Amino acid sequence: WTTLGLLMGVKYPAEFITMFLIYVEGILLFWTAYNLMLNGEIAKNALLTFAISCVLMAVLLRTGYFEAGLESVGRYSGSGRLTGMGQDPNILAGNLALGILTLIGLTYGENKQIIKFRAFYLIPIPLMGLCLAYTGSRGGVTALGVGLLVFTLKQGNMASKVKSIAGVLLL
Repeated sequence: WTTLGLLMGVKYPAEFITMFLIYVEGILLFWTAYNLMLNGEIAKNALLTFAISCVLMAVLLRTGYFEAGLESVGRYSGSGRLTGMGQDPNILAGNLALGILTLIGLTYGENKQIIKFRAFYLIPIPLMGLCLAYTGSRGGVTALGVGLLVFTLKQGNMASKVKSIAGVLLL
């Protein structure tokens, strides 16, 4: 898009420059994040912070905190799909699915000593799953299913793979 705009010219140069700068900003942001995530401690803390924010969002959604003001703040365009802070329900569902996968990954990841009281981190998963279902997003549920299947592809003997697949199918 950027190359085409530079070669062929654009009808609205101000919009083109704005979009170009947003793309450059995104590239610089992701480059910085990649370099930071190479440090294991920073990566663990970033994932834990994301998971905690998803749990907090699920708790606020289920307690009805976002429904106190305008109706459009607590529900998305009157369709009955759960959302919060004016987010699209599909984006909320994607964030909740990522939060669930993050909690599972932190709990059962390679380094099992990464957090204390690992089972404690599995407690909010049903609440987050309930909020995910109430968003009515098929894409969020599909993303969660694909993410759970990725956990079954880990290395190990056949018994552990069958156990992982059975656990995913039970969910």
